[in-house]
Amino acid sequence: MQKLLIYQSLWAMERRRPDGREWSLQEKLEMIHAAGYDGCGVRFFDYAYAKEVTGFLRAHGMSWQA
Repeated sequence: MQKLLIYQSLWAMERRRPDGREWSLQEKLEMIHAAGYDGCGVRFFDYAYAKEVTGFLRAHGMSWQA
């Protein structure tokens, strides 16, 4: 059985605020979760970053793609 999962790219959420202020990583993750996405696209360029993101997603029953 196939299942369609919908992901939001964390990269696409960078520098998108009209006032120039960047959302924190936690704010981005909370917005993705609240919007009902199945998970998010994650860049694994930094171990601590990837660990924080995947930890949040795992804790909320979400998944990721790299």
